Amino acid sequence: MKISYDPTDLNLPKVIEWLTKDSYWAFGRDPEVVKQSFANSIPISIIDNDNSFIGVGRLVTDTCTFGWLCDVYVEPNSRGKGVGHAITKAAIDYFNHLPAFRLLLKTRDAHGVYKDLGFSELAHPDSWLAIEQGF
Repeated sequence: MKISYDPTDLNLPKVIEWLTKDSYWAFGRDPEVVKQSFANSIPISIIDNDNSFIGVGRLVTDTCTFGWLCDVYVEPNSRGKGVGHAITKAAIDYFNHLPAFRLLLKTRDAHGVYKDLGFSELAHPDSWLAIEQGF
C-alpha cells in the first residue's frame, strides 16, 4: 500500500462521495466545502497495490506545532486491514521530526486504532474550549 501527502494522489470525487454520502460527520455536506477543506489541508491518501484509492485522512496544520486529524475514511471493503492505522501513523509521522507537537482528533468510533498509536484522552479537558457550530 502507498501512503501519500501529495494532493495529486487524492481521488477527490471518491472522497466527496464517501464523506457526503457515507460518513456520520460530513453526511450531506456541500461537495464544494469538502473540496475547499482538502485544498486547505494536507491530504493523506492510501492507495492499494492495485492502484485503487482505499482510504483518506485530512491533516489541518500549521506544519510545525499543531495538527488536527480529521475526515479519516476507509473504503468499506478495506476496513480491518490496517488502512486506518496507516492513515493515523502517516499523520503522526508528519510531525515526528519535530521536538514538540500536538496532534488532536475527535471521533465516535475506532478508538482502539488511535490509542494503539499513542492517542489518549485529553490530560486536562477542562482547559480546552470549542465552538462546534453545525456539528
